[in-house]
Amino acid sequence: MKKHFHSHFACGLMLAGFTLTAVTAKADLIGQPIEVDYDDPTIGSVFATLGMGTVTTGGLTFGNPPMSTATSDYTVFGAQIVLENVFDDTLNYGAATFNGYVLTETGGSPAAITGVSIDSATNVSGFGSSDVSFDSTHVYLNMEDLHPAPTQEVVLDLNFTPISSVPEPETVGLLCAGLALAVLYKAARRA
Repeated sequence: MKKHFHSHFACGLMLAGFTLTAVTAKADLIGQPIEVDYDDPTIGSVFATLGMGTVTTGGLTFGNPPMSTATSDYTVFGAQIVLENVFDDTLNYGAATFNGYVLTETGGSPAAITGVSIDSATNVSGFGSSDVSFDSTHVYLNMEDLHPAPTQEVVLDLNFTPISSVPEPETVGLLCAGLALAVLYKAARRA
C-alpha cells in the first residue's frame, strides 16, 4: 500500500511540475512611456522635444522638429522605430557632433535595449551603422551631414533583454492545493 501511495505522489508532483509554467512577456516598448527629443549640436543639447507618450500596439507617432518645413513622422512601435517622409530637400543637416533624434525609455522597463540594427527598408543614402547608437534606455539616430530625399525613410529594429519568467499566481495556487491534497491523502491513509 505504501509503495502505491509513493507512486501516486511522485506522479502528482511530476504533473504539478509540468503545470508550473511561466509566462514570458515579449520584450518590447509596448506599454512603456517614452520621450523623443531632437538634439543639436551634441547629444544632451536638446533643441526640441518632439513629444512624450506611451507606446501602443499601433505605434506612437511624433511630428518633425520645429525648424523643419518637412512633414516627417517619427513612429515608435514595440520593437521598431520608423522615421518616414523623412525631410524636404531644403533641410540639410550641417556638421555637428550629433544632429538628430534621441528616444528615451522613461518608464523603467524591465527589458533593456541590447541592440539596434538597420532594417532593410532603410533607404537614406549614406545612412549606416555609425549613425546609430544606443544604451539600455536610449536610441540615438544621428542625421548629421546626411542629405535625404523627401520620400526616404530610416527603419531601425530594436532588441531587448528577455523579461524573466514569473509563474502566474493561479498556477502557484494550484500547485499548493495539489500538495495540500497529497499531504491530506497521506494523513488519511495513516489513520
